Amino acid sequence: MLAGSDISVYATVGSTSILTFPDIFKTTICFQNGKQISLSKSKYHIALSKTFIEIKIINVTANDTGEYKVYDPLGFRPGLDLYVSNMSCPFRARRQDCAIEGSSPMLTFLTDWSLCHSDNEVDFLKRKNIHKTDNINLDLHIYNVTPTDEGYYICFPRLSQTEVVLKVAKLGFINQTDMKTIGGQEGREMTITCYSDTEQYITALQLESNGTGIALGDNQTVDITFIPDRTDHLSMYKCVDIIQSAITIEVQLIVTCLPVFPPENRNVQTGQLGQSMTLSFYIYSYPPVEDIFIEQIGRKQIKRKKIDNFIIMTSILSYTEFANVVGIEGYEILIEIEKLDIDDFQSYRITASNRFGESNYYFVIMDNERLPLSKSKRTYFVILCSVAVILLVYIIISHVCFCVKHDITMGQRNNHVSEDHNDQTYDLKKVQSHTVLSTTYVNRTPTTIMTESTP
Repeated sequence: MLAGSDISVYATVGSTSILTFPDIFKTTICFQNGKQISLSKSKYHIALSKTFIEIKIINVTANDTGEYKVYDPLGFRPGLDLYVSNMSCPFRARRQDCAIEGSSPMLTFLTDWSLCHSDNEVDFLKRKNIHKTDNINLDLHIYNVTPTDEGYYICFPRLSQTEVVLKVAKLGFINQTDMKTIGGQEGREMTITCYSDTEQYITALQLESNGTGIALGDNQTVDITFIPDRTDHLSMYKCVDIIQSAITIEVQLIVTCLPVFPPENRNVQTGQLGQSMTLSFYIYSYPPVEDIFIEQIGRKQIKRKKIDNFIIMTSILSYTEFANVVGIEGYEILIEIEKLDIDDFQSYRITASNRFGESNYYFVIMDNERLPLSKSKRTYFVILCSVAVILLVYIIISHVCFCVKHDITMGQRNNHVSEDHNDQTYDLKKVQSHTVLSTTYVNRTPTTIMTESTP
């Protein structure tokens, strides 16, 4: 951007604005003992820590609208005394410097300027919302100093006539409770409307939520109508000009509702006879819960009584009633029971209330010693029984197989014995078949002679 040109800066009431004067330092002038020195010589080198000036305006108001420019300050300019020594440099006071002859010292000057607003000089002590962001140093590097370089030096930049025009737009939300919030009620239709009183600075207003545009209006208003639920609580809504993004305002939506117990609460809470226990409940409520009551509704009914001592802590609830998946901010309520007796193991109703209404939740306190098997324990028990049945079946099958195998083995052994016996009988018959009986009568007395024939 060319020096000397006008720059327009836009801001919104209540915001913080930075006015930047780029390339403001046109030239630099240095004097030695009141005589201007030529900085074009190779003996000198000038360097600035910044080439621009920034002015910060905090909590901008309509009164800050107008033209701003910086200019050379009037009055005294601080300088530095330079001493040149051919031996060593003793300690010097403030605003004094010392250099060894032949060295190249660097003298540092703090630049200064004045600020003008609408042709009036700004008194930084009185205009407390206007600040110089930081200091700018001007360094004069002197090469190969000699005794003739001693003296009192003053260096300062010459400033260009650049002007910065601050244009302050006023944006707001209808029914805005303060600068940062707007209110709605759960289940009741509401309209969020952003408006501007300075439409001459506006191209078109847009409403955004979570970085996404949700409504586009004109240079005067933009609005959106919807029915809020508790997931909209603490949502951020931004109203911004579609061209000048510095013209913007943002509010947080506060959704009020009566207390609600989310489904993640446990309706069975357990304790042990004679021991203390802590009841825990999750709840969504805005404004926060004010009163809590508990009553017995089981076999021994007792009228509800107010709980004076309880702990309430903020918690992120996985509330899913409105297809919410990221969780919403709620509370956890802790109620301490000092000692459980036999009559405490029954059904209860807890009631939480705020100024918008009340909600109930039903639960049971059960004795740990009389609890039926939990689902996990039942699963474990079924697994053990299944393993036992499998082992038993395996043992029975193994036993049956063993018995069958044993019977088969015994049968095979009997067959072998029978076959051996038959073989022996066969051999015996074979031998007998080769035996010849012959009978001879001697003196009419029969005599039997047995002879054996060879096969």
